Amino acid sequence: MAVYDIRSISQVGTSEPFDLQLARGQIPGHSFYHGIGANPDVDTTTDPETVWTEGGVYPWSSFATAQVLYAKSASAQDTGTLIINGLDADYNLQTLEITLDGTNVVDTGSTTFIRVHNILYTDGAANAGKITVHVTSGVGQVVSGILAGFSKSLQAIYTVPAGYTGYLLCGDFSVNKDKDAVVEFYVRPFGNGFIVSHIAEVYQAVYRYDFPVPVALAEKTDLDVRALVFSDNCRMTANFDLYLVKNKGPL
Repeated sequence: MAVYDIRSISQVGTSEPFDLQLARGQIPGHSFYHGIGANPDVDTTTDPETVWTEGGVYPWSSFATAQVLYAKSASAQDTGTLIINGLDADYNLQTLEITLDGTNVVDTGSTTFIRVHNILYTDGAANAGKITVHVTSGVGQVVSGILAGFSKSLQAIYTVPAGYTGYLLCGDFSVNKDKDAVVEFYVRPFGNGFIVSHIAEVYQAVYRYDFPVPVALAEKTDLDVRALVFSDNCRMTANFDLYLVKNKGPL
């Protein structure tokens, strides 16, 4: 009796759904990004704030030029690998791995970043202490961070790489019980100021919007999800999905 090697139908000329093929890396020039953010405490005296764990509006001005990054943990136990995902000086996608040294500061050496999309900590266990990434020095402006035990940064921001167009598919936002907030999706085309592109008011609920037609974001466009609140001690989260499509290349 013949023995058949059962494989994916896409390997023998029959198509699968686009999203599944994209997730498997089978569509050249296309990729996917899922952004996640959380802000554990927004008050009326500090809003608007970006939905990220460090609080306040994200410090975009810290990246007027490409920067060496400096990383450390609040715990001496954190000596695993920190993966930094972002963009280089020319806005090209860039990933760098560095080894943390607990509470001692380590830097990215000759590798500089113009943006940090997210950071991840990998080790035999989750990070014991809060990890922060700074510019200028180990006590400079924080541009990314990981809460203790999370192993990944939570920051609802993104910058479209050079040579690509981003297509914003959907976004969601939540605020805790008995609280209300206005969520604002801001975009900043390269060389311009931030422009609000989507807005909604949310009361102790989860809000989600699927764009009927994906919103096109040109290369080097910044995306920043922010919130305004009407009472203190608001907790919030935000997520968004986008396709990245290469602008040029062979068909």
